[in-house]
Amino acid sequence: MRKVILVGSLIASIAAASPATAQSLPPDPGTWWTSIGGGVTFPVGSTGDKLKTGFHGALAVGYQLPDTKIEIGLEGMYLRADNKLEGGHHSNVFVATAHAHWGFGGGLYLATGVGLLRDEYRTPLQDIEIVNTRASFAVEGGLGIDVGKHVFLEGRVIQTFRKAPNRYTLVPVTIGLRF
Repeated sequence: MRKVILVGSLIASIAAASPATAQSLPPDPGTWWTSIGGGVTFPVGSTGDKLKTGFHGALAVGYQLPDTKIEIGLEGMYLRADNKLEGGHHSNVFVATAHAHWGFGGGLYLATGVGLLRDEYRTPLQDIEIVNTRASFAVEGGLGIDVGKHVFLEGRVIQTFRKAPNRYTLVPVTIGLRF
């Protein structure tokens, strides 16, 4: 919970410090854009009992709708985190989403999305390694801010719809470039 509060405070601080002159999202209305980003991923809730803080990278493509402050797009994200239960082993998490960014002005936007999350959990067994994989429906939501024309900072929550203890709740904090 403290990690979520920390991430929210960081995004709110940057939002308050951003110049109020940027009245729309960086892509010009009616144009396509791509982005690349990466950062730190915080596992929260029961996911924090299984995974340590990790890292991620993301690629996206989207379209800025004309005459609106709405972007739509597709994103692929790779997350990696060490397992707490098995020393020296890690989990790979792949997320594919369709998303929308709802601009508020001042560079601030709401990020929402739906998609699939697939995770690989590696377990050693003597001389072999067993890889367990699972896929599930996921939703995401969070806040982002554009810092200048091409740089963005985003924090969001990704939640799967699995029964506990296999439910994933992840908070990736991303800094990236949109062009």
